Amino acid sequence: MILRWSAAGVLEAERHFRRINEARNVTLLSEPAIQLWRQCFGNQVELLLVPGAVDAVIPGPRVDPYPRDGRVPCIFAGNFHRNTRRSQPEAHRSLAERLNRLGQALLARGAQLYVVGPGDRRNLDPRFIRCCGAVAYEASWDYLHFATVGVVLTAAGPMHNNESSKIYHYLRAGLPVVSEAGFPNDDVVRQSGLGWVVENGDLEGMADRVLEAAHASWDRAAGIR
Repeated sequence: MILRWSAAGVLEAERHFRRINEARNVTLLSEPAIQLWRQCFGNQVELLLVPGAVDAVIPGPRVDPYPRDGRVPCIFAGNFHRNTRRSQPEAHRSLAERLNRLGQALLARGAQLYVVGPGDRRNLDPRFIRCCGAVAYEASWDYLHFATVGVVLTAAGPMHNNESSKIYHYLRAGLPVVSEAGFPNDDVVRQSGLGWVVENGDLEGMADRVLEAAHASWDRAAGIR
């Protein structure tokens, strides 16, 4: 991937990093992120490793939001990139295209993909995906409690320094996870015993694994712990 920066964009980025380097501490998500920061900016500030997490106490299941249509409900939950010049338009287009492909593959296998959360949904194909938009906090947990499988996709290839917070939330709700490889917290899925990490880019194979996960026997309590 080639990034093209305008002169104004470079100056703005430099201003941001100067302000960051005036801080007492900078928190980063993973060891690779710390290594990359030091390569780029040196050791001017103390770096703290603070991985992602999820609330210890969450709302319990209340109302099933999914229709009883015979299809296996699968969920992609969380913020969806906006399709604007100021908000990662390439990531938005790539993720939308990949969600459409996965949704089509799941539909052919008797499952329905739901996307829940704020963001620009115009590029998601309603033939293959049901978009629920932003929902209230308590209702958002119902979408996890009553789903059959939670899916995680990268915007393209490996993300290196960007964790998937979805993984923590899915597991906290006891929801089996099928995650595309490429996140620094992939190992959380493996260690939980409540899901699988699949090859990056193989969306047909991912759809197969989602259906396997939907019919597998899981120790959900162990996954939550």
